Amino acid sequence: MHGRATQRGRARITVLAGLAALVMSLGCTGSRAVQTGRATRGQADDYLRDAVRMSSEGVLLEPRGSGIGSIDRVRLGEIAQELRLPAAICFVERAIQTMQTGEVDGEAGWVEVPEGQIKIRTRIAIDGKVMSTEVLDSGFVDEHMEGCLREVLESQRFPESRDSFAYSIDVYYWVSLGVFSLANTEGFDERLRREQAEAARRAKPCLQGRLPAGEYRVSGVNLFDRDGDTIVNRVDPGQLAPDLSACVAQAFRGVRIYSEPEAFVRPAEIVVEFAVDDDGQVSGKDDRWLEIIELEELAERERRRAELAVEEDRLENAPDGSARGVAGSGTGSDAGDSDGEDVAIPRGGSPDGPMDLGPTQELSGPGEAGSIVDPDPVTPAPGKKSSPEDTGAGTATPEDPAAGSQGGIKIDLSPRRSG
Repeated sequence: MHGRATQRGRARITVLAGLAALVMSLGCTGSRAVQTGRATRGQADDYLRDAVRMSSEGVLLEPRGSGIGSIDRVRLGEIAQELRLPAAICFVERAIQTMQTGEVDGEAGWVEVPEGQIKIRTRIAIDGKVMSTEVLDSGFVDEHMEGCLREVLESQRFPESRDSFAYSIDVYYWVSLGVFSLANTEGFDERLRREQAEAARRAKPCLQGRLPAGEYRVSGVNLFDRDGDTIVNRVDPGQLAPDLSACVAQAFRGVRIYSEPEAFVRPAEIVVEFAVDDDGQVSGKDDRWLEIIELEELAERERRRAELAVEEDRLENAPDGSARGVAGSGTGSDAGDSDGEDVAIPRGGSPDGPMDLGPTQELSGPGEAGSIVDPDPVTPAPGKKSSPEDTGAGTATPEDPAAGSQGGIKIDLSPRRSG
């Protein structure tokens, strides 16, 4: 499903340090033309608007008046980059609490997304410590975002004043979900269905023997990074007790989607249906469908293995050199090194392992009930998908749903080129 930002076109994550440095030079001149890297106020405003349109999130710093030199301006560019991560975490931590599926402009989408833009004036003491922050303009409907961002700025250390006077910096920050070009496509829906079926399989030990006979629908939300790994997820309150929901959330954290190099944060609703029989045995709605898919993949691997074995045998028994360079064979003179190994069937996504996953948290308070999980560090081998044994999700118990979890939310905001 698309967030509101996707309606504005394909967003582009850019390196904002240089942009910040440029805007910092814009506020210190009244010139009407560009001279030695400086620009007019109107050009500065246009540049800021372009930056917001081009990227899903970013930080720009604009010093006001005197008090810093040219060297400090370079440092301010670095600070703008440093502020992006804690500001993005403000967004992610709030989004996993508030976001719900709904209707946006007549289409299925996400509501209660804590996105927006803000301008905060930060007063800096002579020693570089923040004296005060003041919101000058805000497009955030969610007041929590304003408070979180001000706390981020108040903990930041800025360059010391060069003229023994305090100075001010205007901080611009904007954030939105950004691009999600594969949302609602047939390929994505098929991938998500399989991921949900595998998550249901991992979650069965959480429910085995702990529920009366019946049918149970469990839903939640996962937020994914551009590599397709879960950043953080939640399971919504429903028919399950809080301890069982927390355990299921651990299983759902292993869901992965396709990578999208230009993305920032992408959401997906995770829905799994369980059936519990009179003996307490748990089954997932798509268990049989998943078994058929896996049998088909196994048959394909066996077919490929047989083809490689036949080709290898042909090359070994052929006269020296007569079989070299056979078009389309996929093998060469060193084909014997393959030893009939399995050939991986690509399913999309990134070959890199999932991001760091952190501790399970229990939410409380109006509108915030549910289980939130920050994923644990898991690094499967290239081309190998994480298994329940790798993540520990399949062995989590309601008594200790966060066993083995550590660390916190980590978001990669480094520049990335597609293709």
